[in-house]
Amino acid sequence: MLHVFGDSITKSVALEEDGSFRTVSDNFIYRAAQTCGLPLNNRSLFGATLTKGRQLLKRFSKDLSPGDRVLIAYGGNDCNLPWDIISENPQSSPSAKTPIEDFKVQLSEMIDELRERGMEPILMSLLPLQPNRFFQVVSKGLKAETLRKWLGDIQEIYYWQEGYSKVVMETAASKDVPLFDARSVFLSHPHYEELLCSDGMHMNEQGQEILTEAFTKFLQKIV
Repeated sequence: MLHVFGDSITKSVALEEDGSFRTVSDNFIYRAAQTCGLPLNNRSLFGATLTKGRQLLKRFSKDLSPGDRVLIAYGGNDCNLPWDIISENPQSSPSAKTPIEDFKVQLSEMIDELRERGMEPILMSLLPLQPNRFFQVVSKGLKAETLRKWLGDIQEIYYWQEGYSKVVMETAASKDVPLFDARSVFLSHPHYEELLCSDGMHMNEQGQEILTEAFTKFLQKIV
């Protein structure tokens, strides 16, 4: 059995042209699991942080059995900043939803908890953001120019989020956990932004197709 605990990326939420979100049921995880003959239990949740993921893991613990594989895919919401507070008070010292050191500790603890129960954890790196598109979304209705000045360079959004992905990759290496490096899959594309929706965060159908192929190959190697 493959269990998935993640956010809107592994839930496969896509942004429609009218600004609404929809969940892609025939997504990269479903397709890959089907190809590999793996029963799938996807507990991903839109907007979830690693803290929420640990709560969900505890809530649905009875669904998991020794020998099961558990994909952990968080960080995208953990790294998000309180843009509304920064917009009104750029002199403040805002904190991410999950400070990066806390994220690192919790991720390590979640891996240990799964292993203690005889399960095999798997990590997934974060998809790269398209910072300009992302900024348009988070600054909507706020003081965009104030946010620009606070950032110094909109590209800083990319580097900030990348830091959380590096924690995932470093944790995978240090704890000898299989890593699905989705970020590298996207960045190997000559124009990775073409794989993302207009919000610069979620993947479009082309992104789904590319990640399906990569995740299928990944599962075939570890199953």
